[in-house]
Amino acid sequence: MDFRNCELCNKIFNYAGYGPVYCKDCLKRDEELMRAVKDYLDRNPGAEGDEVSEKTGASVETMTKWMKDGRLIHPAAINLGLKCQSCGARIYKGFLCDDCIAGYKQELMDAAESKEEKKKIERHIGGFRFLEDKKR
Repeated sequence: MDFRNCELCNKIFNYAGYGPVYCKDCLKRDEELMRAVKDYLDRNPGAEGDEVSEKTGASVETMTKWMKDGRLIHPAAINLGLKCQSCGARIYKGFLCDDCIAGYKQELMDAAESKEEKKKIERHIGGFRFLEDKKR
């Protein structure tokens, strides 16, 4: 058993080992809030962060965290001003833009000396999935 403190309310709970480190009650509230944000974006594509926050009750900080964690990926992404940490391009999820991800991956592939190393890079870093799909 893996007991943790909830990141939102500090209550001790049995952590499942994946996803946000939230207790059951906070996770439910978080998911309901995220659903409200996604529904609002469906009706108001490209809305600014402050507007979405005002209409849904989700703070800009919470929405930014969801986007960085890859949990809030929406075709009508919120304009929160996320920037690629490498080149500064505007992004809607994670920490790097697609071009920088591809560049870093290519650098690793070029540095790999054997077919086994290249396969390992593809298997473990293929598309930098850990930035897109990592659950905390």
